[in-house]
Amino acid sequence: MRRTLALVLGLVLLSGCQDTTQTGNSAAPTKTYTSVNDLTGAVVVAVAKAQQAKVDFEADYGDSKFTGTGAARFTGQGIEAQASATLPTNPGQQAKQSQVVISKENFYLKMPPGSGFGDGSKWLKISANGQDFVSKLLGKTLNQIAGQLDIGKTLQQFGAASTLKGSKDETLSGVQTKHYSLEADVQKLAASSTDPLVKAGYDELVKQGVKTAPLELWLNKDDQPVKFTGSTPLSGGKSGSFTATFKDWGQPVVITVPTDAETTTLGGG
Repeated sequence: MRRTLALVLGLVLLSGCQDTTQTGNSAAPTKTYTSVNDLTGAVVVAVAKAQQAKVDFEADYGDSKFTGTGAARFTGQGIEAQASATLPTNPGQQAKQSQVVISKENFYLKMPPGSGFGDGSKWLKISANGQDFVSKLLGKTLNQIAGQLDIGKTLQQFGAASTLKGSKDETLSGVQTKHYSLEADVQKLAASSTDPLVKAGYDELVKQGVKTAPLELWLNKDDQPVKFTGSTPLSGGKSGSFTATFKDWGQPVVITVPTDAETTTLGGG
């Protein structure tokens, strides 16, 4: 059960920052940011203007590997996102398809049979203020995470603990981009994190002696993220990595929120 919850959290986190190939918008960026504040501030403005994008992703955290595709919408009234992902339910098991939908303060998860969340026929609804067991356990934390799924705001928070190491022009899948390399101070990230789960993760890295975490960011001419990669040291000398790319910024996306008849809760409420 604990492992399944960890996988759920990973899937939710990734649904807002995911990996695809940018189409169109092939003109070269004309500006180069030389400070982290200017860089992250520009991304915040660009994401707020475009509001929505299609996404794919992949991540590797040792025995937990994720791949998937989805879409996200950032309106200022709460995030909406939908993703379909392949992830393992237990060590050694074949990866299975799972789905997540986020609609403001509600999270909807459809996990495969054998995951500990029903038979897979209905969506598990988790609400920030829900009275069922899972909502009480995860609802407020997931609601905090939802606030971090805005890629612009997340970069702004990450950037406050980061140093800009350099930038260069780079063509990515036919798109002219500006590639920025950043390095985050893990201790500063731990000190500034308000989400308990995120903070616990950074605190553990600090205990392991990890001092920095790298981040690579590619922007198009409109300061919209095209690709986003990072890696985090794990226990046992291993490292976890994620890759996120975006496409079709500003184009309409379809996010289907499950109806009440299609959902269930666990543990009352």
